[in-house]
Parts: sequence; structure tokens; C-alpha cells
Amino acid sequence: MQLSRKIFAVLMCIASLIASHPLLSQEFSKSPGSSAVDVQGVRHHWSDYDRKMVPWIGDAIYAPRPQYPYEARSKHQTGSGLFRITLDLSTGTVAKITMIKSTGSPVLDNAALSAFRQWRFRRGRWKEIDLPITFTMTR
Repeated sequence: MQLSRKIFAVLMCIASLIASHPLLSQEFSKSPGSSAVDVQGVRHHWSDYDRKMVPWIGDAIYAPRPQYPYEARSKHQTGSGLFRITLDLSTGTVAKITMIKSTGSPVLDNAALSAFRQWRFRRGRWKEIDLPITFTMTR
């Protein structure tokens, strides 16, 4: 009984860290084009939710920020793309990634693919997730 309370406390801490993660809350929470297919096969769109964070991003356990490669930054390359992540329902790991729309730069596409391959979600909730990404230069 004592151990399960400790595990629950740890999981709650992790959940609160994810909910406040700047990458998730700012870049992917309500991005136009973001959608997900649940385990029943129903597609959910970002525009269906009034909340700040869509549920599939809230279910992310590990979501490293895509790196902006030096090669692309030095050439001032920017671009927006859309990637479909297919999940393994039993583990929540990424089983496959499909590029729906390229960023226009192979370097930026590879950076997004590399990061998205590492993402992990709560298992048994989502079959696939469409994630838009934009690489921009700021001063």
C-alpha cells in the first residue's frame, strides 16, 4: 500500500511537469493542423477543444524539443511541416512517422523526425497523432 502511494506521487509529479513543459504548452498545444486518432478510430482536431492543451499532447510522457540544426540556422532556413506519428498502443512508443508536408528543408525535416521518434505517450489512448512544426528565426 505504501509503495503504491509513492508511485502515484511520482506519477503525479511527472504529469505536472509535462503539463507545464514549455514545448508542449506553447508549441504543440493548440497548433492548427494538430489532430489525433483515438483507440476507437475517431479523429479529434485541435479546433474541437476550448482548453489550452489538447488531450493527446497532455498524454505525452516524453517529448524532446526538435533541435534547430546549426546548418539550417546559419543559412537562415525556416519552414513549416506536418508529421504523422503512429503509436504502438501497448507501449505508447512511436512505431512509425510519416511526413505529410515537408518543411522545405531536408535538414529541418530530419531534425523533426529525429525528435518525434523519441516521443512517448500514455499507452492505449491514441493510434496516431498529426503534429505540425514550424522552424523560425528570431532576433
